[in-house]
Amino acid sequence: MPYDDLVKMRQQIMPDLMVALGEMQQARDLIALLLASHPAPASSIPNDILPQLGHRPPPPPQQEQAATPDLLTSTIVTKPPSIVSVQAFNAQLALGSKDEALRKASKLFKDASEDMERSRVKEEKYFLDGLKIRRENWGMVPAPLPLWMTQAKGSERTAKDLLVCFGLEESPPTFRRQAIANMGSYESDAEPLIFPHRQRTRLRVSLTTTTSSGARVQSYNTITHVPLAAANSPTVQKDSPTAPQDPSTPNDSPTLNSLLQQAQHEIVDREMFSVLVREAGHLPTAAALVREKFIVIEAAQDVSLRFDMVDNETLLASALATAPIATSPLDAGKCDLIYSALQALLLRQHAINKKRRLAPPGTLDAHAFLNPLAHSTYPLAHAPPILQPIIDVLQYAVFCDRVKQEMTTMASGVVGAGIACTLRFDTVGEVGRELVRMLDSRVLDPSQALNRPVGGEAVLVVDGRHSIRFTFHSPSTLVAHLAQAEISIVTIPQLTQLLADEVDKCLLLRVCQIGEEACASVSGTWFVDLDRCVGRWDGCILTVKLSYQDGHAIDCTVYRLDSRSPKEGRTDVFSKAEKGAHTSLLAWIESIIQAALQGS
Repeated sequence: MPYDDLVKMRQQIMPDLMVALGEMQQARDLIALLLASHPAPASSIPNDILPQLGHRPPPPPQQEQAATPDLLTSTIVTKPPSIVSVQAFNAQLALGSKDEALRKASKLFKDASEDMERSRVKEEKYFLDGLKIRRENWGMVPAPLPLWMTQAKGSERTAKDLLVCFGLEESPPTFRRQAIANMGSYESDAEPLIFPHRQRTRLRVSLTTTTSSGARVQSYNTITHVPLAAANSPTVQKDSPTAPQDPSTPNDSPTLNSLLQQAQHEIVDREMFSVLVREAGHLPTAAALVREKFIVIEAAQDVSLRFDMVDNETLLASALATAPIATSPLDAGKCDLIYSALQALLLRQHAINKKRRLAPPGTLDAHAFLNPLAHSTYPLAHAPPILQPIIDVLQYAVFCDRVKQEMTTMASGVVGAGIACTLRFDTVGEVGRELVRMLDSRVLDPSQALNRPVGGEAVLVVDGRHSIRFTFHSPSTLVAHLAQAEISIVTIPQLTQLLADEVDKCLLLRVCQIGEEACASVSGTWFVDLDRCVGRWDGCILTVKLSYQDGHAIDCTVYRLDSRSPKEGRTDVFSKAEKGAHTSLLAWIESIIQAALQGS
């Protein structure tokens, strides 16, 4: 064997050998003591063995001394008691060890009971939240089993958890699958509702207008039901249009209903933006720029409409901007109206598609008059659009502003000439009930088409006797209703010329009436020849002609030819800048006629 193995063996054997040696020595001493205390009369142990036990042979009997009887005795030894302080310390150690064990055991039971109570409260809160959500009329469905969970044959395929559906009923399947919320059921769930597909983006409508001075004014719509991260900012709550408008929703602890409303507004905004992206590329009367997150549409002259999908950080940054862009309260109201109209038009689109889906086959063939997106493969291809009505209304508003400005300028020119003139301009002739009926999905009669244009009327009354009536429809249809015919007007210069011609006609007819009344004694003749009024009687001819300066200011030229006038005739001119503000054109013409009659 190697040396190392021998050393290990020696180290293992030596302790046992030493123990055996000690036991043998103790046994030897005990035997020797017993033999010495109780000698036998005749030793049965041979003398030759005694030396081996370490003793000499006993002496002869005559020299042996008697051993003491009590040589081997037993003694009981007791440990002396400890001092009082040590005894108290030992007692405290014993009690402390027992208390620690009891505390550990009680802590285990306490933790287990707390876990059970927490689970019970969590379960009660789970179903209580479910009842609250259902009481607010939100849809709830059983959650499907996880993919990794095994399932027995014939068992239910749904779990005991609940899913909250907050999407619109007739939304596309893509958005309905994303409009699902899970109710928090674990300790790690800090929120009562979990939205796995939430993107936290909202649709912002902005309207940019360019004023006559070239300044750009940009306005936004008011975004309601914003998340608390953006709504809790004091600047947002004070100055920004993104401040929450729902007073029932607290800012510190949002309710389940408010959370679902926020998520529903976000998913509806995403659906509206997807429809806007699809329709923006096929607008017949406007140019659009479509990108992933925004749409820019040149809706009308100096009017730009923009749709953005913005997140909370963008809303907060725009609210905290140190140098905000100039805004207009009127344009901000238009943006709010556009956003609300988009929601109404989307709901109308859903209602029409639902009615067509549930209708028996062949019943809607007679109503196939709406087909704006026939080339699209989208399921709502036969539904009315939601963007085109908005563009039509914006173009109609700009169109009405320009028409009203032109008519107001003409009326101001007539009034400036001292002639009574009134303008009644109704941009929208329909009452509110008729406007709401246009959005009613139950109206499927072709005679009451859903996309019927909005119309208005304007009446210009000159001198309280003659009226000029116009009707207009969205987006830019203008018709003049004259005594001879109805004329469609397609340009502003055409409207200006028509107004000038009609006002000329009205004023010249009034001049003829004044001349006939003044020349009744001389049997004068007055008539209108194209763009002038001619009066004749014995020895005199008067010709009255009207003209318009900048701003539709009316000037009048009267040409007089009689025996007292020069060979080339006499010309009198009426100008508002020269005659002053208190001189009437008709009174001036009457004075010219009277002077001609008197021969002055």
